[in-house]
Amino acid sequence: VIGDADAPDKKNKGSGVTGTGTLTDGKKKTKKRGFLGHNSRVIVVRFDSTTIVSGSVDRTIRVWNMRSGECVRMMQGHTGGVWCLQFDNYKVVSGAWDTTIKVWDMKGVCLRTLTGHTDTVACLEYNDEVLVSGSHDRDLRVWSVHEWELLRVIPNAHEGSVFCLHLIGECVVSGGNDRTARLWNVGTGELEKRYAGHSHAVIAVRMNEHMVATASWDTIRVFDRTTELCQHVLVGHMGRVETLWLRQNRLISGSRDKLLKEWDIRRGHCVRTFKGHTAPVTCVQFNDRVMVSGSDDHTIQMWDVPALADSEMDQATRMAELLESAKLTKRRQEANKLPEKPKYRPWRPKQDRRGSIVTSSRRGSLANIVEMRGGGQKRGAAKGRRVSIFDSID
Repeated sequence: VIGDADAPDKKNKGSGVTGTGTLTDGKKKTKKRGFLGHNSRVIVVRFDSTTIVSGSVDRTIRVWNMRSGECVRMMQGHTGGVWCLQFDNYKVVSGAWDTTIKVWDMKGVCLRTLTGHTDTVACLEYNDEVLVSGSHDRDLRVWSVHEWELLRVIPNAHEGSVFCLHLIGECVVSGGNDRTARLWNVGTGELEKRYAGHSHAVIAVRMNEHMVATASWDTIRVFDRTTELCQHVLVGHMGRVETLWLRQNRLISGSRDKLLKEWDIRRGHCVRTFKGHTAPVTCVQFNDRVMVSGSDDHTIQMWDVPALADSEMDQATRMAELLESAKLTKRRQEANKLPEKPKYRPWRPKQDRRGSIVTSSRRGSLANIVEMRGGGQKRGAAKGRRVSIFDSID
């Protein structure tokens, strides 16, 4: 199947808009640029020093000039939304809702279409030797990047849909609907590690030499890659965490709460929060100075995010610790607070100015008092009768 790369027409021509986004406490500003052009949700973004490539539910792949913000190429050929992609100087590899994987050259010509998955191709990554893809059909597939032939299938890699993966060397870690992340040997297809603890599906996963970070609903867990033990549970987002990117000790997360957060995974604290999107954040990538994110608001945002100095990181961590300590103290005070005793007021009959008891004609009230006079019985009179408290009532 040959796909065409269309130069964006005047109606769909992408453009860049420069602006500022809110950082951390809502007072500071950070520079950002918006890229406009997609007609639907942006699901995946990747970038290098000069180029941004994005995929969307609108079934297109767009190539952007990072400096000018202009969309220089649009690739069309998928019959479903583009869910994942990766690129280099020579090619773009994309996976989509139509169950296929396509290999494009940088001019936009579709060179190959890889078939085999029976459901949405949700994730893929490649290196110099292999391409690994994951799908909602529960399988992981390993392909040769030289001949584009299928090398191996890891059937039922998860007990449900495979949503995410990250490939480093001979190892690939995947996350799925069974609430776990799993580390596989690409060469043998054997399961090596299993990371559990989430109560919902694992939507995003990243790893380095020592850590594995997983995202599910509103929490992020950081595991020791070797021991499988959870080191930190990162809480701060108010919606499902959709995307992660890990670089050294810096972790960036994007969520349905429209926010991006930077975490120090050594200490387990959020050090910065970025606000700029007007809809849920679906994808992110960053390097030492630049972060690029995509959203359901149909836009791509490029942020200037230089790494914090150690002193700034320590200060942010101390502030996070103080805030957490204050919250914990407040919760303890509320838990230890004794309930207030209800005020007890003894009942007394109402009296008028003359000291007479004001009675009522209701049954069981003082109006039904029986007066014993001369051996006879007489029931209280009509409503509103006053009986002196000095009257003898036997």
